[in-house]
Amino acid sequence: MTAWRRHWPRSWLWSALLLVGLLVLGLSPQPAAAETDLDAALRALRKEENPELRIKRIARLQRFDSLRAAKALAQAAREDPVLAVRLAAVKALSKNRAEKAEELLVGLVRFGGPMTVRRAIALEVRGRPKAFEELCEQLDNRRTPIEEAGLIVQTFGWFRDEQSLERLRKLATDPKAPLCAMALRAMFLRTDRRSKRVACLTRLMTTSRDEDTLLTLLDEADRLPDPRFVPAVERLQTYLEPTIRKAAAHTLRQIQVEEAAKKAEAARAAPGQKGKEGDRYAKPEDPPPPDQPLDEPPLRPRFDFVYVMDATGSAFMNIPVLRKRIAQEVELITELGASLRVGLIAYRRAGSAQDPVEVLPLTFDLRRVHKWLDALETRGVDNRGAAISAALHAALDQMDWRRRARRRVRLYADCRAANPETASAVVSIHYREEKTRTSVAYILRTRKSVPSELADLARLGGTGALELMK
Repeated sequence: MTAWRRHWPRSWLWSALLLVGLLVLGLSPQPAAAETDLDAALRALRKEENPELRIKRIARLQRFDSLRAAKALAQAAREDPVLAVRLAAVKALSKNRAEKAEELLVGLVRFGGPMTVRRAIALEVRGRPKAFEELCEQLDNRRTPIEEAGLIVQTFGWFRDEQSLERLRKLATDPKAPLCAMALRAMFLRTDRRSKRVACLTRLMTTSRDEDTLLTLLDEADRLPDPRFVPAVERLQTYLEPTIRKAAAHTLRQIQVEEAAKKAEAARAAPGQKGKEGDRYAKPEDPPPPDQPLDEPPLRPRFDFVYVMDATGSAFMNIPVLRKRIAQEVELITELGASLRVGLIAYRRAGSAQDPVEVLPLTFDLRRVHKWLDALETRGVDNRGAAISAALHAALDQMDWRRRARRRVRLYADCRAANPETASAVVSIHYREEKTRTSVAYILRTRKSVPSELADLARLGGTGALELMK
């Protein structure tokens, strides 16, 4: 007994250490099991072909606050061929608490995508101070491509904080800023009250001088005809530029028709009665004469056209022909009275580190379009395929499309695409989900065989047939 008491403290210590060791051994398999569950969830998402089941797999991945899960969700948000799956991935990624999950979410802003996905990303990013600071840094970086800077400006349109609004105001009042028109549309998107939108539009129409800015303002005023616009619009009818005079005349006509319709509706809703007010025995007035038919608001369709053209060395002889063709088509549409914006994209050799894609964002200013085309230079070779997929990504995923416009991408090519699967995926989802059409013209000048993937692009883009140019 005495010996046991003498050695008891040491035995108690060993017992405690043994107990701790057993607890450690008992708990150590749990991280491995969690890792195994994550691997299984990632494999299930990669192999699943049913979109509805992919959404369920994404919901399962939402339980893992892991960088690997965040990367898989970001990839699904960028590349999945079904819009509903992309939206589910954006939602799940916004709830991931991994260290770099928010950085991946912010990266989706610059990637773009269909307009519905862009809106979902903006709604998940807003309200995050760190994300706003990172977006501002990218916007101030001169190396940020113009199309990606435009996506950041569009995203600020869904924000509700004063800092982002002040940033938009600065861009909208800078006459030299290439993002001025985008900032204006983002500001109007944020303005909920009609009176505020009218006041903002009136002030900017009075102070702005740039043609693209003024046409953007008149385009917004068409959607909100208000008599308070009349003095500013009448002043714009005295401008020298015929495009501004024509747009101002259309806006003024919209306001007149809208006011006439309101007066007629008020007259029909309040017929008078003879006799004293409240006299139940008073003889009612004769029915009013039938209203004179009002002129319908003038039809002014909206078009957003993006021309995507080959600018490699093999297309040297094609550029003058394409310049003439684009100019003729643009002139015809504007003469018909349409509200037209034009964007241009030139692509070169795939994988090139030096300007594989050059972009002119959508603009009302056709002089800027012609100047850009005149300055376009061809260079590089396309023996390994051209950067058609990158150009279509910039055209469809990253352009500042108007929701109520007829959207079309026109691809001119004289060689095969370097990544045909990627090009087909982006063309397909934009036509299927948002009816943005992609037409393809193949130039039979340097090669006689037509690549099969270009015919597939025309079919997936909703136009069906590949045009051949000689």
